[in-house]
Amino acid sequence: MAVVPVMFRQPAKAGATITLPIGVTNLEPGILSVQLEINPVTYKEWTYGPILGQATKYDCSTWFAETKFTGSVSPRAQKVFPLKCTIPKGTEPGAYYCLGTIVPTISGDNSVIRTQYQIPIILYVGTQPKADLKFGSPELTASTKENFVEVPFLNSSNAFLVVGANVQVRNLTTGKLVASRYDSDRNLYPETNRKLHLSIPVLADGRYRVQAICQAGTRTFRPIVADFIVRDNKSEPLTEKALLSLPPFVVDPGRLQVSLPPNSKRMVAIKFTNVSDNPLTIGLTAHKLTQQPNGALQILDDGPVPPIGITLTPDTITIAPKRTTTVRVTVSLDDGASGDNWFAISARTATGDSMSEEVYGNARVPETVKVRFQPKLSIVAKEIGYVSGVPISVDYEVSNLGNIALQPHPSAVVMEGGLAGVATLEVPPLGDGGILPGSTLHNRLMLPLGLKPGAYAVEISYQYTEDLYEKKLVPFTIPTPKKNVAPPPVKKKKGGK
Repeated sequence: MAVVPVMFRQPAKAGATITLPIGVTNLEPGILSVQLEINPVTYKEWTYGPILGQATKYDCSTWFAETKFTGSVSPRAQKVFPLKCTIPKGTEPGAYYCLGTIVPTISGDNSVIRTQYQIPIILYVGTQPKADLKFGSPELTASTKENFVEVPFLNSSNAFLVVGANVQVRNLTTGKLVASRYDSDRNLYPETNRKLHLSIPVLADGRYRVQAICQAGTRTFRPIVADFIVRDNKSEPLTEKALLSLPPFVVDPGRLQVSLPPNSKRMVAIKFTNVSDNPLTIGLTAHKLTQQPNGALQILDDGPVPPIGITLTPDTITIAPKRTTTVRVTVSLDDGASGDNWFAISARTATGDSMSEEVYGNARVPETVKVRFQPKLSIVAKEIGYVSGVPISVDYEVSNLGNIALQPHPSAVVMEGGLAGVATLEVPPLGDGGILPGSTLHNRLMLPLGLKPGAYAVEISYQYTEDLYEKKLVPFTIPTPKKNVAPPPVKKKKGGK
């Protein structure tokens, strides 16, 4: 069975009625019976374990005209459940949520336990409130059963956030990277606390450093680091736990774009405003800027290297409450510079009790220097995902092999026999849609359900300049459904009762 979509994050207006269709495709050879229900839900603190039937003040399950559905789906067919939801007039701005559950059974077969599918439904009503978010330092647990890292997120506001974390575990003695794990696109509901749980390999006795790069919405923050010692499958912290808030200041502008010829310098100004009620001392540092496979920008500990140079004047500032201070940023490019030269400026309070604020910057060599302005994309197919032998997804990587950042326009079409287009696919956006030079992003396309058996191909296309495209054809086959074979009749013994 396949379910589309797997989650709703839907803007809505008070007083409006919206439709949230859920499609169920039967990938089995027998008739599928489906029970779909809309449930109020509360999540167990620090986990994603749902408690069905327990409503919060952010519940929206009562907004649905019908909350229980049943239906039968024929083999290789799809059934759509057209859920309708009316947002009550006068609903306060904010995020409201409930949980759809789907329980499938094969008609006449009660011997197989089927997975219950869960579909989070989040509705954004009106202007969203400001977040009050805190980040805990990573926690390492070692045992004979499982080794894992958890990253805490604490949301004390009535805002909804999408969070994630990139975790690395290194041996402190050898410096060797032991594990790298990534968890993204997680729901952080209003007034809840969650821990992202990432399993890692069994750790030998020794000292380890765990680094967590946290994401909230479109923002990526500098790493939070914690050290541990592992003895006899048990871990003990070597550093005190930290709890960091969002930065108590704002920066303007948040991004710098400088046009700069090789072998030249340019100065720009950025303003820091203290939005707290206390004086702040802020330290500023310049860094390399890279990109993670999901498209999120990532700041490295290393500083900028030639051909780019960054000088901050001053690199430490003190700001009175509700006041603003200006910092001068001098950007220089060596004679060998070409294309884009990305960097980041990180600002963090001296007390260390808040996350850093980042300013992303780029010094671009003008397009008039033609030989130094070279766009180029590459697409590589990676894997086709299957359910019960039926292809449902295509994974691929897109790499920026040129020397400038690109904002391509992606598209994907399913072609029957590699010739006639039969379906247009939605290409999920990664980050803000841009790809930095030297970066490789990983993406996944969900194939349409209900295709008849035969040979197909997905044509993935990225237009990255007015006249430059990169295309990749990924073939796949929809198998012919297996026929049900009835068991031979049981012969009755003569003379029996």
